[in-house]
Amino acid sequence: MAKREKILVGLMIIALIYAGFELIFSISNDDRSAQKTAHVDVDKVQELTAGTSQALKQVEMEEVQRYVLEAAATQWPQQNPFAPRPAPLEDEGRTPDEVKKKAEEDLPKLTYTGYLEMGHTRMAVINGLEYQTGEKLQQGTYILVNIQPNRVTLKNQENQAKISISYQGNDL
Repeated sequence: MAKREKILVGLMIIALIYAGFELIFSISNDDRSAQKTAHVDVDKVQELTAGTSQALKQVEMEEVQRYVLEAAATQWPQQNPFAPRPAPLEDEGRTPDEVKKKAEEDLPKLTYTGYLEMGHTRMAVINGLEYQTGEKLQQGTYILVNIQPNRVTLKNQENQAKISISYQGNDL
């Protein structure tokens, strides 16, 4: 058999396997009659696949082609490999101090290095950018809620947690 014919046979097999996959996973769990019909069709696809693989055993193939076909014919896991997995309970078994330390490590690196007051307007320089009360920081999901000369208070929009950052400039 010519190399071109081998490639065509390989592509046909891949198309058949894909069609079988689509047939199996397109079944609605609520429609029982569709499931019964689909099982009959799946059996036909399995018969066709078995016949095709027997025909392929008679064809000489390169090692890579044989590996691809064998891998495609193996049993797939019953669960959806793309389904979202539940998040692990990261805080389980940890002391409150360990949980707090982990939360602090997860914070973005924020430095409060400048304070400016003009009349009733206060501004804070955080990571080199100027912010007023109520503005969202460029890093993370924090909003500046309070500005004092010696510290700023931020609030996380996701979990409403507040953190304070001490002034780290050298001019106070």
